[in-house]
Amino acid sequence: MRAITLRIPSSGAHFSDTGRIPWSDTNLPANDFRFSEWTDIYWEVEMLAYSKHTERLQVQVTDFEAGEDSFAPGRKMRSSVEALEFMPLAEEPFKAQSSYYKGGSLNGVLLRKSDADEPALLTDSPVGGIVYLKGLSGEPPRKYSDKRWCTQ
Repeated sequence: MRAITLRIPSSGAHFSDTGRIPWSDTNLPANDFRFSEWTDIYWEVEMLAYSKHTERLQVQVTDFEAGEDSFAPGRKMRSSVEALEFMPLAEEPFKAQSSYYKGGSLNGVLLRKSDADEPALLTDSPVGGIVYLKGLSGEPPRKYSDKRWCTQ
């Protein structure tokens, strides 16, 4: 699959200077976390699946400390993306970048280091043409700047 870099301010995930998906249009609890307004955050994500029916893009964060140079401010998406679905996020890097978060509401979307060894289970039926995973993404992310989360 293809990887892109997102800019991550508190307003939502930006795939370009003009393209933004608000947090309310993701599977993350929009009002339960915030990122610093004074620090630029960039995540490299691997695009896993896209549903034309729902215009939902499923992504896995592969690098929580991607550089600004890999962000494409003039990027135009090939298809309309109205929503992002993040596969479970590594807990430590996510919390380290957050200026505020409510732990309880993030339980379903954060992946603890000890959870990474558990196998993922496919759901019985695909939803919207996408086969979803129960709980974990199945494959660990390709890389993280934090060496505790490295898989290569």
